[in-house]
Amino acid sequence: MPGSSAPIATHPDWNVESLIRDRRLGFAARFIVDGYFAGIHRSRFAEPSAEVNDYRPYAAGDDVRRIDWRAAARADREYIKLAPKDTEMTCTIALDTSASMGVNGGLSYSKFDYARLLTAALCLIAVRQHDRIAFMHYDDQMNRYLPPIRPGAGYSRINELISGLEMVRPGSRSDSAHALRQLFSAKPPRGVLVVVSDLLDDPDPLFDSLALFTYHHYTALLIQILSPAELRLPELPAARFVDPETGSILTSTIPDQRERYEAEMQRFFDAMEQRCRALKIAYCRLATDTPFAVGLRPFLDRHSHAGTYR
Repeated sequence: MPGSSAPIATHPDWNVESLIRDRRLGFAARFIVDGYFAGIHRSRFAEPSAEVNDYRPYAAGDDVRRIDWRAAARADREYIKLAPKDTEMTCTIALDTSASMGVNGGLSYSKFDYARLLTAALCLIAVRQHDRIAFMHYDDQMNRYLPPIRPGAGYSRINELISGLEMVRPGSRSDSAHALRQLFSAKPPRGVLVVVSDLLDDPDPLFDSLALFTYHHYTALLIQILSPAELRLPELPAARFVDPETGSILTSTIPDQRERYEAEMQRFFDAMEQRCRALKIAYCRLATDTPFAVGLRPFLDRHSHAGTYR
């Protein structure tokens, strides 16, 4: 599972609950991003004749002379140095703010809280890589769309975006397929599309909508956010299950349902992975108690394979 790879760096204060509880979204996002890149040695004087803007993971075919071996030694992975012209592209991030994202699964924070902070961190990484950033949040429709933010606009628009995220709350039912079709109609520039969602949608229309993007040569990444209790039923004799979007309630004994539930979830995950492979979409699954750094690596990997779109 892509989302299970270890983070490049760890920090004793990288506690998911404390970062979310801080409530200062911009501060927490910067803490996550700065801590992540602390694991990469960023010497801007390694090549005095070349301007180094950032790093990305080494990929087959890259010039080995551009590998920063000091960074590789610290990160246990090869990274190449990038100039601004290598990194500039458009990154469009779509955040699911439907009612199902308000589920906390027994934790002190919800899937939405986790996804919102991860989204803020992704935006900061994108702007540091001189990307143009477009953003959408949605439930059963596209609720807000911000057209691409130029890299030259600096951090002011990013701070505005993050401040706006602080005001968003989970809303109506989810219809990712419809919202993504609306996003496609808004014609965001070709580049990287990142969808941050629990993806608890009908997969057929969802992937039909995603195919619009991949057919037109967008590079796509799905980040699925689920609570630990959704991945594995808690160790309780019985529980009441409430659908946050329909209000329907089911009371059941957990031991009787565990095996069937986990088998169904595994079939769901297998189908997601298969359909993502068919469309060449990267897929990362994260539990909401996973360190945020784990969710940043798939984004950087996808970024490194996207090419440069202007």
